[in-house]
Parts: sequence; C-alpha cells; structure tokens
Amino acid sequence: MATTIYSIRSPIFNAVLKSQFGIYAVLGNHEYYGGQIEPYIKEMKAHGMHVLMDQIILLDNEIQIVGRKDRTAESLSAEGRKRVDELLVDVNKSLPIIMLDHQPHHLETIANAGVDVLLCGHTHRGQLMPFHWITSRMFELDWGYLIKGNLHAIVSSGFGTWGPPIRLGSRSEIIELTITFKPL
Repeated sequence: MATTIYSIRSPIFNAVLKSQFGIYAVLGNHEYYGGQIEPYIKEMKAHGMHVLMDQIILLDNEIQIVGRKDRTAESLSAEGRKRVDELLVDVNKSLPIIMLDHQPHHLETIANAGVDVLLCGHTHRGQLMPFHWITSRMFELDWGYLIKGNLHAIVSSGFGTWGPPIRLGSRSEIIELTITFKPL
C-alpha cells in the first residue's frame, strides 16, 4: 500500500493544503516560548489542520499518526509531555506508526518503541553558516534521512526561519514523502 500522508505546495503562495486523510501538525518550541498555545491551535484548526499534542490518530484503520508535544513542554507546560513508551502504550504494533515530533531527540528510544517513520524539523539545518556545524553535533540527525533499526527518521530544514529572515548555507525545503509499507 502506498500512501501520501500529506501534500503541500507552498504556504508562500497561499496554496490550500489538501489530503484525503486530513492534515496533521505538531507545535514547535517557539509556540511554547510565546505562551500562546491555544491561539496557535485555533488558527491552525481554522486552516484545516489537526494539531496533535501527545495524541494518536488512526487513519483508515491502517496507519497510526502519533503527534508529540514539543520537548519544550517538559519545562514550559504544567502538563509536560508524555514519554514515548507512555504515549505508545495503546498503539497497535502490527500497523504502521508514523510519529511527528518537532525536535529530533532520542532516536534510539523512538526506534526501540516500534515507530516506523519519524518526521521532525526544528534544526533549520543551522539556518546560517557555520551553525550547521553546531546542529550536526547537537543532534544525531540534524537534517536528512537516517535508518536506525527499523525506524526511518527524516529531519527537514523547513522553509521558515528564526531570528533574522535569511538563510546562508541551508536551503529551504518542503518534503513530499510517499511511503510504501510492506507486510511483516
């Protein structure tokens, strides 16, 4: 079965996001820093996005989408965020598990928990040269694709910025990902 989880043209051109199974997103660290989680969720919902905060969605009884709260919630949110094993306690391990987690931390833990695909961002691949040297040391995977056990981890440099609205040595990108799951 080949499934495209999402298809995005470009928010820069005000394109409409469309998907047969819905659009799913997680929040990042800056939403937590601003302390305005509910307005962000409301705005994203108004644009047809489902924000997952330590939640699991079953798509068409075939694929499980797991959305984590950002790691920043551990220190800036009264509820914190669930550990991976806690979050996945009720998932069906015989079905594909795709996890959305803004920051690419603890890949080994995620792989050991049985996640098949991990989609992350956060790093901007450093955004400005030479910061990619720093992010490559901070994260096991700061950009690109890595297989760890049965986990396929993908970290996008994204298309946005933090701080100065410029990129140098880090390309903007939007990934269109087609996944084919094979029965075990």
